[in-house]
Amino acid sequence: MQYRKIIDDILFWCIIVVGEFIALHGKAIASFLFSKSSTLLRHIEAPIFVYIILFLSTTALSLIRLTEWNPKHKVVLSALIGLISAIATQLVALTYAKSTLIFFLQLFIYATACGVIWIENYLRLNLEKEFWRFMFENVFKAIRYILILYGAMIVILKYISSSNGETTISFITTISYPTFIIVISIFMISYWVLIPSWEKFVEGPIIRQ
Repeated sequence: MQYRKIIDDILFWCIIVVGEFIALHGKAIASFLFSKSSTLLRHIEAPIFVYIILFLSTTALSLIRLTEWNPKHKVVLSALIGLISAIATQLVALTYAKSTLIFFLQLFIYATACGVIWIENYLRLNLEKEFWRFMFENVFKAIRYILILYGAMIVILKYISSSNGETTISFITTISYPTFIIVISIFMISYWVLIPSWEKFVEGPIIRQ
């Protein structure tokens, strides 16, 4: 059980790092994969400060998650760290990484991590089964809303791409890395919130009459 907890904590850290890396370098990676670009290594270069910020913010969130602090304080502090990290990254990053979309995707990953940290506080409590059913249903609805918004984003981007006369490959390149971010966020929500909520519902105490 202790090993599972350690693996779970390492996975949380790694998922945020991967998400932030894709947010920063997803366009270059997608161009390399879909457009046969030969400039991948040149485009993924960034000032060392970017990676220091990424490492420190992700480590801070992971450590806050492990504390027994007041849940509100944990969420507020985590949100501030995420916001400051995203802003700082934009300030020190190279020109290619100075993008509203990159900033938004970074915030999306940090917001998902904050949501996990917040809801995990409830998962430590011994609550009634109906609460866990309510939690499961609403988290499932939240995932559906994310997918609906993602679908709307694809439609809008497709319209913009067609208006600008972009090729299909260019469109796929544009949507690929936001798609990876959505997948990572849904994985985080499912793994750390949806599945544990369902397990709590199945194994939780029966409602007292």
